[in-house]
Amino acid sequence: MSDGAKHCPYVGLKQNRSIQFSTPTAEHRCYVSGDAMEIPVDQASYCLSQFHTQCPLYMGSSASPKKAVPTTPKSRNQANESRFVPKRDESDSVYVRDVDSDSESQPATAPRMPMRTKSSPPPRTNYTVLYGALIAVFVLAGVIYWYAGTMLTQKPGESAAVLATDATATTQVFEQLPTAAATAVPVPATATALPAPATAVSVAPAVATATVATGAAATPRPTARTVMTYTASPAATTQASGGNAVATTKPDTQMLPLWLYFGDATGTVYVPVQRSLTIVGKRVAGTAMTALIEGPKGGLQRLLVPDVTIKSLTIKNGTAIVDLDRRPTGAGDVRGFVSMVLTLTQFSSVKDVKFQINGADIPAENGIPSTRPAINVLNPDNLGSDALAVTVYFVANDGVHDVPVTRLVAKTNNVIGAAAQAWLAGPGQYGNALRRTAPAATQLRGINIQNGLVTVDLTQPFADVSDRPGAIRTLVETLTDVPGVKSVQVLIEGKSIGELWGNEYNRAFEARVINPE
Repeated sequence: MSDGAKHCPYVGLKQNRSIQFSTPTAEHRCYVSGDAMEIPVDQASYCLSQFHTQCPLYMGSSASPKKAVPTTPKSRNQANESRFVPKRDESDSVYVRDVDSDSESQPATAPRMPMRTKSSPPPRTNYTVLYGALIAVFVLAGVIYWYAGTMLTQKPGESAAVLATDATATTQVFEQLPTAAATAVPVPATATALPAPATAVSVAPAVATATVATGAAATPRPTARTVMTYTASPAATTQASGGNAVATTKPDTQMLPLWLYFGDATGTVYVPVQRSLTIVGKRVAGTAMTALIEGPKGGLQRLLVPDVTIKSLTIKNGTAIVDLDRRPTGAGDVRGFVSMVLTLTQFSSVKDVKFQINGADIPAENGIPSTRPAINVLNPDNLGSDALAVTVYFVANDGVHDVPVTRLVAKTNNVIGAAAQAWLAGPGQYGNALRRTAPAATQLRGINIQNGLVTVDLTQPFADVSDRPGAIRTLVETLTDVPGVKSVQVLIEGKSIGELWGNEYNRAFEARVINPE
């Protein structure tokens, strides 16, 4: 039986060295030198695995850690991305337009020229390069001469539209967003494949504040299991202008699955949903924010007022500046701010978020985060700085949506076992909004991992669970959130669960997308 994933002893949060998450996060820092250093290597492959001893930082190497290659191939759970972050191209510009990226602001270092000594022969003149440069100059002069002649012989009205467009073009600094029209909250969808949802309890909106009292300021973002579908569109079209054909460029469109955050029916917890949205050009962040304002589907709760307008959205040096025309939530209610931060920080180019109203900074208010917060924090044991955060999933009272909970547990090397025990313990203080998917009497008999497959052995009471699909689904979501876990097989008293529930359960279950719409 395995002890689970091994962690590097030098990894901790930048706010508190003694705290580390079980999954990769930008808040992790390396303390191998005694000071907090950003981690340029893949955390799942090195820092949070048994191969951390091969990390260039751990071994004290001065070589670029980006060239280091782990000894084992990465699983799709080991990418330093989030389950709530869609897979993307290498360029951040595919998702958001960074008007002044960090990489562009760094000056390039000039190569050092070798010192010439008296005994060194004089450098040779590279005549090939010189002749090539002269030829290029003559070719360029010919092109300019041809272009000038074309312009002098241009007939009146010919290509006038193209020239006017070029002359009046301006640089757009802010990403303008359309005004979201007020829409009614959709009627909750009736669940057919699952048991009838429990009667909703009417409580005051009190979605958990998203900061951990122990100092853990960011929730780990597990790997997304999504596939991008690109919709091809013509690169150029032709339209008539004064009897002449004028070529105009049409922006490319693509369908991307993006994460949006709403409240559950009781207003107690945040619920992530994955919605496929049509992206025009590079306006991915703006499209996600527009969809967030438009509101949820399927009975979830809107956290932003429907008539709020985003005047501009700018992303610069990792900071997203959101300028609103009014306060997006009621007085004292910060849930809308939290949902916007969770939605924007799914993109790796956004590290923190700053809010404005008509260009003026919003005054500091308790509960408004600037960086990605932990989601639905649960700390029943009041653990301190030695706590370990694991993400546990439960079924919402509607019986349709699965909800992640950040559970703080005692620090241990057996992260997989700790996650399973946290799942068995139930939703705790969120019991009015989430269901306990495993019977209270269920205990963990054993758990091990081999080649990415986790085998969980539970006691007999689990056989009588009322919501079989929900129980298996949330258990698999919980365990595959741990780096290195690809699939889960469930046993009851050492025997396959398929012997009791049927052949459809006699298999290993792989990770799935949470709450796809």
